[in-house]
Amino acid sequence: CGNCIEVCPSGSLVDKVFNGSGKTWIMKKTISICPHCGSGCEVEIHWDKSGIKRIVGKIGKNKWINKGYLCLRGRWGWDAIENRRITKPLYREGERVFEISQKQAVKKFEEIVNDNFVNLFVDGSLTNEELALISKILGKKAITEAIILKELVEEFGKLDEFSAVYKADVVVYIGDFLEEFNPVSAILLRLFAVQNHKKVLRLGSFPSKIDEIASCVVISEQDEWVNVLKHCCVGVFDSSYKTGNPNIDCFLKLLKGNSVCFILGGTSLYRSDRKEISRTLKTLSSLLSGKSYFVVIPPKVNTLGVLKYFEPVLPEEPKGNVNVLFSVEPYRDPYGSYIDFSKPTVVFTTHYTSAISQATLILPIECFFEKEGTVVTINGERKIQKVRSFEHELIDYFTGFLKANLPEE
Repeated sequence: CGNCIEVCPSGSLVDKVFNGSGKTWIMKKTISICPHCGSGCEVEIHWDKSGIKRIVGKIGKNKWINKGYLCLRGRWGWDAIENRRITKPLYREGERVFEISQKQAVKKFEEIVNDNFVNLFVDGSLTNEELALISKILGKKAITEAIILKELVEEFGKLDEFSAVYKADVVVYIGDFLEEFNPVSAILLRLFAVQNHKKVLRLGSFPSKIDEIASCVVISEQDEWVNVLKHCCVGVFDSSYKTGNPNIDCFLKLLKGNSVCFILGGTSLYRSDRKEISRTLKTLSSLLSGKSYFVVIPPKVNTLGVLKYFEPVLPEEPKGNVNVLFSVEPYRDPYGSYIDFSKPTVVFTTHYTSAISQATLILPIECFFEKEGTVVTINGERKIQKVRSFEHELIDYFTGFLKANLPEE
């Protein structure tokens, strides 16, 4: 992940990607937010007129949620900006795909969308400003991963910021593969346990690196998670209750009398019984004597922002004539597999992939570090700043394109 480079006191560890790329003291430095997952880490981008040179976290100086720690994607994932980018609109006629002008693209978009019921797919990597414009043009109903957050907010009442972790005596993480989904959040949990001498508990179905620092781990079949939590409810209510499972009994012992922060993340967000899990957690928290906090680590950096502007719907519900995709990756995003490319499909995206090759109209948009705006992270609203790459000319018309298509008031 490269964090060792930043904390090395002697400078003997060097970033090979950056080494020899330029003098840091003459580069421009921009503070922004990493777009690669839902942790919302703050980054410092070093760049010059030729493009981005490196990204650092500033461990020891950064007071934001990630405290300067970055993961592999956050530190070196910026090179995706330059690879396989779409710089001009593409249009499909039969098996032939060819470039068209911006003016032609606007006309084709109007022809496809006009007077049709649209299946709108929206991703949580867009800014609030982009989401607001999209909702004005195409309506507030969208197929998006934010439906997960909507369900959990309805169950918990409200979600706490990730900083609530530091207010609790015990953190209970429910889920698997946090290191893969949100690597920096996993690092912070390790630091929480090691540096603050606090307790971390975990309920999951597979081994995890977090288990190395966890005070208690319950490995259970996936369909048994709710039952484990119900055992905890009974055990907190009745002090004489014993489950016969030493790990669950350990869970009970550490929960009693402490303030607890419950975290849902990783695979737990995509479970079919996530609403029942959250409902059981709410019941468990009401039985505990200490204060409880509820944290959900979202799938994308601005998933919470999507909830401000859209009403998420299930992918089976819309029966539109056409599809419009905003930054959605078919077959990779949770509901991308529901996209029917036999219908006329418009895709707003940054990169050309085989997954979108069957789309009718493909329109280029800016990458995260090429635009300005705001996002709602798990620790509140933050601003992203523009870091332009001048190695090739990108079409910078996304906002203007949307405003030109706004319906008259």
